[in-house]
Amino acid sequence: MLDDFKSCVILCGGQSLRMGFDKSLIKIQGEYLIDIIAKKLLNIFHEVLLIVNNREKFKHFNYRILEDDEKYRGSAYGIYTALKNIRSKYAFIIACDMPFVNLELINYMIERAINKDAVIPKNGPFIEPLYGIYSRGMVNIFKREIENGDFKISNILKYFNVEYIDEKIIRGFDSELSLFTNLNSLSDLLKIRDLFSVHKTDF
Repeated sequence: MLDDFKSCVILCGGQSLRMGFDKSLIKIQGEYLIDIIAKKLLNIFHEVLLIVNNREKFKHFNYRILEDDEKYRGSAYGIYTALKNIRSKYAFIIACDMPFVNLELINYMIERAINKDAVIPKNGPFIEPLYGIYSRGMVNIFKREIENGDFKISNILKYFNVEYIDEKIIRGFDSELSLFTNLNSLSDLLKIRDLFSVHKTDF
């Protein structure tokens, strides 16, 4: 079973419009956030795949790197690109701006993924698709829906056997739901300043 879950994917292809600079290259205490995320995930997974919009910017990272062939088409296309290229049956997919990786929750999701197409956590009534486990077998329907012009992940997931993890369960792993924190703006960085000692010189 463990071989089915060798891969994890970090999506690094956004435009970072609200941040004002490339958030995929944020450093925290002198270390790239991507490395912080990847090192933690490598406690579970064997392979880290970065989906990027410009391979040259990421050449200094020691991970498998794949340039998205349809830049800036959104997260659904990033997931589709990942599913085309993973080397295991399932992959954990996370955004590059989510600093709080909860390994206990991810292991729980892996246990729930058997015989499912995907396992996706919920934050209240909303799903968190960029903190989810996806099956490689989903790739063709993702391709079909994207080609039909539907880039909304929640719409695409309706075609699959998905287990959604309720917020109450997730709070058992993270009572504050900090794992869903994502860094979209400078104010978001300021909110985590005390936890990570983020400095302007890191940007």
